[in-house]
Amino acid sequence: MLKMIFTLCALMLGLVSSLLAQSGTDVSLAISPTTITLPQGGAAPVTVTLGGSDKGKIDLSLSGLPEGVHAQVPQAHHGDSTIVLAAGPAAKQGTYTIQVIARTADNFQTNTFVLEVKPMPAVPQWEYWVAQASSPEELTGIANILGAQSWELLSVVFNEHDSRWVGLFKRLKRIGN
Repeated sequence: MLKMIFTLCALMLGLVSSLLAQSGTDVSLAISPTTITLPQGGAAPVTVTLGGSDKGKIDLSLSGLPEGVHAQVPQAHHGDSTIVLAAGPAAKQGTYTIQVIARTADNFQTNTFVLEVKPMPAVPQWEYWVAQASSPEELTGIANILGAQSWELLSVVFNEHDSRWVGLFKRLKRIGN
Protein backbone atom coordinates (compact mmCIF):
# COMPACT_ATOMS: atom_id res chain seq x y z
CA MET A 1 0.00 0.00 0.00
CA LEU A 2 2.79 2.40 0.96
CA LYS A 3 4.65 1.49 -2.22
CA MET A 4 1.51 2.21 -4.26
CA ILE A 5 1.04 5.66 -2.63
CA PHE A 6 4.71 6.48 -3.24
CA THR A 7 4.42 5.40 -6.90
CA LEU A 8 1.23 7.43 -7.32
CA CYS A 9 2.89 10.55 -5.82
CA ALA A 10 5.92 10.08 -8.06
CA LEU A 11 3.69 9.78 -11.13
CA MET A 12 1.72 12.91 -10.18
CA LEU A 13 4.93 14.87 -9.54
CA GLY A 14 6.32 13.73 -12.90
CA LEU A 15 3.08 14.72 -14.64
CA VAL A 16 3.10 18.19 -13.05
CA SER A 17 6.76 18.69 -13.97
CA SER A 18 6.07 17.56 -17.50
CA LEU A 19 3.11 19.94 -17.85
CA LEU A 20 5.17 22.87 -16.54
CA ALA A 21 8.01 22.10 -18.94
CA GLN A 22 5.57 21.90 -21.84
CA SER A 23 3.80 25.14 -20.94
CA GLY A 24 7.05 27.06 -21.55
CA THR A 25 6.88 29.45 -18.60
CA ASP A 26 10.63 29.91 -18.26
CA VAL A 27 12.00 33.42 -18.88
CA SER A 28 15.37 34.88 -17.90
CA LEU A 29 16.35 38.55 -17.55
CA ALA A 30 19.80 40.18 -17.42
CA ILE A 31 20.64 43.91 -17.30
CA SER A 32 23.76 45.77 -18.41
CA PRO A 33 25.20 47.96 -17.04
CA THR A 34 24.16 47.42 -13.43
CA THR A 35 24.95 51.03 -12.46
CA ILE A 36 24.00 53.99 -14.65
CA THR A 37 24.99 57.61 -14.09
CA LEU A 38 22.49 59.96 -15.72
CA PRO A 39 22.98 63.74 -15.67
CA GLN A 40 19.95 66.00 -15.54
CA GLY A 41 19.02 66.80 -19.13
CA GLY A 42 20.83 63.68 -20.38
CA ALA A 43 20.01 60.22 -21.68
CA ALA A 44 21.53 56.76 -21.20
CA PRO A 45 20.90 53.26 -22.61
CA VAL A 46 20.18 50.12 -20.58
CA THR A 47 20.58 46.75 -22.31
CA VAL A 48 18.06 44.09 -21.29
CA THR A 49 18.81 40.52 -22.37
CA LEU A 50 15.86 38.13 -22.39
CA GLY A 51 16.16 34.38 -22.67
CA GLY A 52 14.47 31.18 -21.60
CA SER A 53 12.14 28.67 -23.16
CA ASP A 54 9.03 30.87 -23.24
CA LYS A 55 8.75 32.10 -26.83
CA GLY A 56 5.47 33.98 -26.29
CA LYS A 57 4.92 37.70 -25.89
CA ILE A 58 7.10 39.39 -23.26
CA ASP A 59 6.16 42.73 -21.72
CA LEU A 60 8.89 44.87 -20.17
CA SER A 61 8.26 47.51 -17.55
CA LEU A 62 10.23 49.52 -15.00
CA SER A 63 9.39 50.61 -11.49
CA GLY A 64 11.12 53.01 -9.14
CA LEU A 65 12.04 55.74 -11.63
CA PRO A 66 12.48 59.08 -9.86
CA GLU A 67 10.47 62.17 -10.70
CA GLY A 68 11.62 63.70 -13.98
CA VAL A 69 13.15 60.49 -15.40
CA HIS A 70 11.31 58.71 -18.21
CA ALA A 71 11.99 55.44 -20.01
CA GLN A 72 11.45 54.50 -23.66
CA VAL A 73 10.73 50.79 -23.43
CA PRO A 74 10.77 48.91 -26.76
CA GLN A 75 8.68 45.89 -27.69
CA ALA A 76 10.53 43.09 -25.91
CA HIS A 77 11.92 40.02 -27.68
CA HIS A 78 14.41 37.28 -26.89
CA GLY A 79 17.95 38.57 -27.09
CA ASP A 80 19.04 42.16 -26.45
CA SER A 81 16.67 45.12 -26.22
CA THR A 82 17.68 48.67 -25.36
CA ILE A 83 15.72 50.84 -22.96
CA VAL A 84 16.59 54.53 -23.16
CA LEU A 85 16.40 56.54 -19.93
CA ALA A 86 15.99 60.31 -20.25
CA ALA A 87 16.26 62.81 -17.41
CA GLY A 88 14.64 66.21 -17.62
CA PRO A 89 16.61 69.27 -16.52
CA ALA A 90 14.80 69.23 -13.16
CA ALA A 91 14.95 65.46 -12.57
CA LYS A 92 15.23 64.58 -8.89
CA GLN A 93 18.88 63.97 -8.00
CA GLY A 94 19.90 60.91 -6.01
CA THR A 95 20.62 57.20 -6.15
CA TYR A 96 17.74 54.83 -6.92
CA THR A 97 17.25 51.08 -7.29
CA ILE A 98 15.23 50.52 -10.46
CA GLN A 99 13.38 47.27 -11.01
CA VAL A 100 12.95 45.82 -14.50
CA ILE A 101 10.06 43.38 -14.89
CA ALA A 102 9.75 40.92 -17.79
CA ARG A 103 6.25 39.42 -17.84
CA THR A 104 4.90 36.59 -19.97
CA ALA A 105 1.38 35.16 -19.93
CA ASP A 106 2.37 32.61 -17.25
CA ASN A 107 5.44 33.98 -15.50
CA PHE A 108 7.51 37.02 -14.68
CA GLN A 109 11.13 37.72 -13.85
CA THR A 110 12.67 40.79 -12.21
CA ASN A 111 16.13 42.26 -11.99
CA THR A 112 17.48 45.59 -10.73
CA PHE A 113 20.04 48.23 -11.59
CA VAL A 114 21.24 51.33 -9.77
CA LEU A 115 20.43 54.74 -11.27
CA GLU A 116 22.41 57.77 -10.13
CA VAL A 117 20.87 61.07 -11.22
CA LYS A 118 23.54 63.78 -11.10
CA PRO A 119 23.29 67.57 -11.48
CA MET A 120 23.19 69.06 -14.94
CA PRO A 121 26.75 69.83 -16.03
CA ALA A 122 27.62 73.50 -16.16
CA VAL A 123 27.79 74.94 -19.65
CA PRO A 124 30.94 77.01 -20.03
CA GLN A 125 30.39 80.70 -20.65
CA TRP A 126 32.97 82.42 -22.81
CA GLU A 127 33.99 86.04 -23.16
CA TYR A 128 35.68 87.36 -26.30
CA TRP A 129 38.22 90.07 -27.03
CA VAL A 130 39.27 91.62 -30.32
CA ALA A 131 42.75 93.14 -30.50
CA GLN A 132 44.14 95.21 -33.35
CA ALA A 133 47.80 95.85 -34.16
CA SER A 134 49.81 97.54 -36.91
CA SER A 135 52.25 94.60 -37.31
CA PRO A 136 52.43 90.85 -36.62
CA GLU A 137 55.06 91.54 -33.95
CA GLU A 138 52.76 93.97 -32.13
CA LEU A 139 49.90 91.44 -32.24
CA THR A 140 52.27 88.75 -30.90
CA GLY A 141 53.11 91.04 -27.96
CA ILE A 142 49.40 91.61 -27.26
CA ALA A 143 48.77 87.84 -27.52
CA ASN A 144 51.53 87.15 -24.95
CA ILE A 145 50.02 89.64 -22.49
CA LEU A 146 46.49 88.27 -22.98
CA GLY A 147 47.77 84.66 -22.81
CA ALA A 148 49.16 85.38 -19.33
CA GLN A 149 45.59 86.35 -18.38
CA SER A 150 44.13 83.01 -19.64
CA TRP A 151 43.04 84.35 -23.04
CA GLU A 152 43.32 81.97 -25.99
CA LEU A 153 44.03 83.18 -29.53
CA LEU A 154 41.32 81.89 -31.89
CA SER A 155 42.19 83.54 -35.18
CA VAL A 156 44.26 86.24 -36.86
CA VAL A 157 43.11 88.24 -39.86
CA PHE A 158 44.92 90.94 -41.84
CA ASN A 159 42.54 93.76 -42.71
CA GLU A 160 43.84 95.12 -46.01
CA HIS A 161 41.52 98.15 -45.92
CA ASP A 162 43.06 99.46 -42.67
CA SER A 163 46.42 97.67 -42.96
CA ARG A 164 45.79 96.29 -39.47
CA TRP A 165 46.25 92.85 -37.91
CA VAL A 166 43.20 91.67 -35.96
CA GLY A 167 43.29 88.89 -33.36
CA LEU A 168 40.21 87.22 -31.85
CA PHE A 169 40.68 85.85 -28.31
CA LYS A 170 38.45 83.97 -25.86
CA ARG A 171 38.55 82.79 -22.24
CA LEU A 172 36.16 81.27 -19.74
CA LYS A 173 34.02 83.98 -18.25
CA ARG A 174 35.03 84.83 -14.74
CA ILE A 175 32.18 84.87 -12.26
CA GLY A 176 31.69 88.32 -10.80
CA ASN A 177 33.37 90.15 -13.72
